Parts: sequence; C-alpha cells; structure tokens
Amino acid sequence: MKHIQNFVEGLVDEGLNEAASTFFGKRKRLEDEILLFEKKCAQLHVVGEEVIAWGHALGVLLIDGDRLADFYTAIGVDLGEARQLMGSCWHVDFIFPSALFLKTKYCKTVYGLYRQLYTSCDSYRYGRYYDDPSRPGGKKQTVNYASMHDWLERLNAKIDGINNDNQASLVLQFAKQFRLGQNEKERIIGSDLHYTLDEDLAFPHIDSNICNFFMFPELPAPQSVRQAIMSLSGQVYAAHKEEIVKIMHEVKK
Repeated sequence: MKHIQNFVEGLVDEGLNEAASTFFGKRKRLEDEILLFEKKCAQLHVVGEEVIAWGHALGVLLIDGDRLADFYTAIGVDLGEARQLMGSCWHVDFIFPSALFLKTKYCKTVYGLYRQLYTSCDSYRYGRYYDDPSRPGGKKQTVNYASMHDWLERLNAKIDGINNDNQASLVLQFAKQFRLGQNEKERIIGSDLHYTLDEDLAFPHIDSNICNFFMFPELPAPQSVRQAIMSLSGQVYAAHKEEIVKIMHEVKK
C-alpha cells in the first residue's frame, strides 16, 4: 500500500508541476516578448527622430519653415497629424550639391534635402534590408513601423489568449482536484467561490498610443515630384533672395 501511495503522490506532484510550468511558462514567454517589443519601439523612435531631423533641415531652406506648407502642397502631401515635420533646424550631415549659380544651388539643395527626407521616412515606414552577418547570403530587415504595427496586433491577440485560456483560477481548480480534503473544508465554510486572481493577473492590452509611433505621411518618390520641387524652389528664391543668401551662408559654415 505504501508503494501505491508513493506512486499516486508522485503522479499528483508531476501533474501539479506540469500545470504550474505551463501556466508560468506561457506568462514568462509573453512577458519576454513584450519587453522585446518595447525595446524595438524605442529603436524605431530613434529612426523617426532622424526623419524629423531631415524634415526640419528642409524647413531651414524654406525660409525657416514659413514656406514649408507651400512645399508639401506643391508635392501633393497632406501632413495630417505629422506636424513634427514642421520645424527648422539644420542637419549637419547634408552634403551640398555643386552648382555655378546660387539659385541653381538653392533649388538643387532643396531637392537633395527632400531626397534625404524621403529615404529616411521610407526606412521608418517599411525598413530596409541588409546583409545578415550570421547567415551568409541571408538578409535582415531594419525595425520599421509596418512590421511593428503588425507585431502589436499579434501581441494583443496573444494577450487575449493568455487571459482567456491560461487563467490562474483554472490552474487552482485543477490543483484542488488533488486536495480533496481542502475542497471539503472550503465547501463547509463557504469560501470557495470567488476569485479575483484572473482579473488581477490579466495582461493589459498594449495601446499604440504608448508605443511612441510617429505617423508620417506616404511621401512621393523624389523623381516623380522633382519638377514641382524645382519650380517651387525657384519661386521661393525669387521672393526671398536676400534671406536665402543669408541662410545658405549660415548653414555652410
């Protein structure tokens, strides 16, 4: 009888250990994924700040932002909520194009800044591929808004699954099946019946508002709006020649 009792107790312990391992294992994996997601959100935010930096550099040449609205209208872009691009601060990494006349140089510089803005914004929205050093011939994709948005939806679906199918109360009910004496005591004193554990331990949904995502517009490819940019730049130069001469002198120092 003692051997049978030991065998039964062993099965009980194995069942309880398996239940605990499943419950806590799933939660730990979800917690780890959420932490990784938050880390990638921070990385994406840095990429977005570079987009803003190029947008503000463009603003410098457009008369310290006064003609920025005209610029985006000319290329058919509605900034909408992306007001972060409306600013004026030079980007020291810009390499000026060569040109014989100042007007030409100005127009080509505005166009060159837009190309930088477009490239950085496209990288933010869709990422870019680069060689994977761990896999010869393999590629990796940089962190980007499109993949992070999809990941957010998958994470919230996993959170719903954990909250609905991996509840603490279900694990407790399973464990109590092996503790018949405890079940009887709870039945007698009437304390078996309401648990707030499921609510207390539930994972909250991840709100996109706390991810610090930038909502940049879809910008047209530079070549497709080159004529519009050059035309507007020429108009701005004609209307603000003295200011542009000062601005170009300052940013080239």
